[in-house]
Amino acid sequence: MQKSIYMALWIVGLASFTLVAIADQKAGDQGGRTMKKAASPSTMAEGEVEDVDLATPSITLRHGPIKSKTMEMEPMTMPFAVKDAALLAGVKAGDKVKFIAEYLDGFPTIVTLQVLR
Repeated sequence: MQKSIYMALWIVGLASFTLVAIADQKAGDQGGRTMKKAASPSTMAEGEVEDVDLATPSITLRHGPIKSKTMEMEPMTMPFAVKDAALLAGVKAGDKVKFIAEYLDGFPTIVTLQVLR
């Protein structure tokens, strides 16, 4: 009897561990839009500027897939913090851009930005 209780506890513990691991994997999922940390080298993503906020500084981009050292994201439209406000000089809504985004201090942040002319 005692052996079966230990076996039941072991199974419950294993199931709990599995559920925690699955929840951990899904923690970066936001409505089907995966935001997770990536280990691959950064590649420039492409997007279109929706809005520029010089006061914050931040930029809203409609972007394609992002793959950087700390981020992997599916296409969507979202705001990004900007590492250096100087990156926004001359950038306006409607501009096509290439950029690199990384997680800095827990926020998706543009670290490199290039307007396509």
